[in-house]
Amino acid sequence: MNIPHTHSSITMLTLVLTLAGCASGSGSTGTSLGGGSGGGGGGSPTTAQATPVGVIADKGGNVISAGGDAVSNVGTTVGTIDIPLVSDQTQSDLSKVVVDGGGILTTLGNGISDGLGQAGIVDNPVGVTVENTSNVVDQAGVTVQSAGTLITNLGSGQLSPLAPVTQPIGGIVTTVGSKVSDLSTPLNSALSSDAIQQVTRTLSTTIVPLTSQVTTLTQQVGAATQLGRPVNDLLAMTGDQVAKLGAQLSNSGTPIVGDLGGLVTSVGNTVGVAGILVHAPDGSTSGGLGNLLGGLSSLPGNTGGNNLLSPITSTLTNLVGGVGGISGGSGTTGGLLSPLTNTLSGVLGGGLGSTGIIAPVSTTVAGLTNTTTSGGGSTQPNILQPITGLLGGLLGKQ
Repeated sequence: MNIPHTHSSITMLTLVLTLAGCASGSGSTGTSLGGGSGGGGGGSPTTAQATPVGVIADKGGNVISAGGDAVSNVGTTVGTIDIPLVSDQTQSDLSKVVVDGGGILTTLGNGISDGLGQAGIVDNPVGVTVENTSNVVDQAGVTVQSAGTLITNLGSGQLSPLAPVTQPIGGIVTTVGSKVSDLSTPLNSALSSDAIQQVTRTLSTTIVPLTSQVTTLTQQVGAATQLGRPVNDLLAMTGDQVAKLGAQLSNSGTPIVGDLGGLVTSVGNTVGVAGILVHAPDGSTSGGLGNLLGGLSSLPGNTGGNNLLSPITSTLTNLVGGVGGISGGSGTTGGLLSPLTNTLSGVLGGGLGSTGIIAPVSTTVAGLTNTTTSGGGSTQPNILQPITGLLGGLLGKQ
């Protein structure tokens, strides 16, 4: 009987294939930014994250893009309203000019978000943004061509007597716009060439670490003075309220005003993350810059050590002293700024004015902007309810 021999062969073949699969699977196909251990490690690769400045650039690019979208939306609205003395074709052309003009801003903002906004993630963020310039030029050319068409068709309908003037001028403008768009192709080739890419990559490898180091320094100072978190919280709260206002505008259904909702929301989102410049999200401001910043993480009372910024950290140490309670902590005093920090402690009290000098102001503001709840659980209207009700009616909200 050969069956046992066949079974044994199949078993051996299966074992060999299994071992081969394990060997080939031990390597990693991903890239770990954390510089992990060898093939035996069980941890997952570190996900790349944008630098704080990259986050701000991303949100800033979104603001520009949202502004472009708002302009384009207004252009669409223009095409639906009645404009005296203007033919339907001319009105349609006007709408297209505004829409295309908004496209310039949208294209520019996208280039910033996709490039500088991804600093710390992509290899050459400066190159991505610079190369996008050709797209902006192309969109600008398209807009100029649309303007030429508008001028040409302006001399129609009731305005037909203007045709001898508008048609030749419109033709010239259209030709200029076409030439501008044609420039985008060679420009894109030049900006994507190896020589330009080498320059932008060098700028990226210089600017990105430098901005990260500066941001880490500002976060260190924010932590040392204990102002970082309050500022961050204030910006986050303000940005959230602005973003909510933008959402209300978008949902209002009001022509033109509703078109601005996305822009307002993007502005709120940008304000909301600006606090990252003075407060690290995870509460740590080391950022892998120990060699540069040295003992700056414990600025009060730390004399620095051997690092590039030790003269600055030593000066800051003398200025800030041992203060540890600007927003409610007890801390010690002794720095040159201790009179100022002690005054701030009295003003801010237990955080943002709950027990300090500005407590009456914060309490009044809370009463104006928030509803109150009585002991029986019923909600009492706030002082600004007539105004907020009127705004709600204007925005189409109940």
